[in-house]
Amino acid sequence: MTKPDNLHWSKINERGSSIGMSLLLFIYTLFGKPLFYLILLPVLLYFYVTGKQQRHAVSKFQANVSLATENRTGNKLKLIPFMQYFEFGRSALDKVTAWMGKIGIEDITFNNKPQMLEIVAEQKGGVILTSHLGNMEVCRALSEEVPQLKVNALVHTQNAVKFNQLLQSISPTSGINLIEVNDMGPETAMKLFDKIEQGEYIAIVGDRTSIALHNRIVEAEFLGETAYFPEGPFILASILKSPVYFMSCVRESKGFSVDFIPYKDKLILKRNQRQESLKEAVQDYADWLSDLAMKAPYQWFNFFDIWQKK
Repeated sequence: MTKPDNLHWSKINERGSSIGMSLLLFIYTLFGKPLFYLILLPVLLYFYVTGKQQRHAVSKFQANVSLATENRTGNKLKLIPFMQYFEFGRSALDKVTAWMGKIGIEDITFNNKPQMLEIVAEQKGGVILTSHLGNMEVCRALSEEVPQLKVNALVHTQNAVKFNQLLQSISPTSGINLIEVNDMGPETAMKLFDKIEQGEYIAIVGDRTSIALHNRIVEAEFLGETAYFPEGPFILASILKSPVYFMSCVRESKGFSVDFIPYKDKLILKRNQRQESLKEAVQDYADWLSDLAMKAPYQWFNFFDIWQKK
């Protein structure tokens, strides 16, 4: 039986495993980066050659980034699809090395650090909207630098939990708590309310549609074309009635660049204009994400077609 080309992302098994990551971690620890990359390259090439749906999504993303950049700056980017896979492998090593303490505060530029520290010191908590662009684990591994910054990451798959458990085994004291959610029931909502009340943060990605409610989507323009975003993260942010932030961490030539951007004191979805308010918030997020994509196109690790309505 032929597998459809437009399956929802959650219907496709995560490629790779925590066992494979453990093996790569062992190789890196024993032999260092050169052999790590030597072994990683054929693995990434295999995924690139055999993953037709993911390869198509990467090519489409790069074409849209290139066109959007040309429209904005007049410069046309020449992007190579496989390089996105290579950066994905590189980001996996960054996650591991960060949690091993080999990426230090000196390797990270916080673009608005004084404001971030002031916000965290207020201990109001909040919702952090992030994405699959960049490497947020680098920030989370450095939580000891900002001990008040307690992050609770919502994850949707058991494989994500296993991978993060591997990272936590490297750095048990990191300020990160994982909450696996397949649906948002009353018990989960109350847990999140409690976290916010304690001054902690709920981090959730806003660029993949929900597993349980993948038809609950909002249209927004993203890189010049209509894309489909989940409504869940934005509705959750409004329900929690807490400050909302956009946060990213992208690799640069000499380390990492982090943005922690206040978005709303509270995300209010007006009762009589709920859909319009929701669409406005999603478009703001999409605009922020578009800027990031043009800044670091190879670090887009959402290997699914965001412009394909599932």
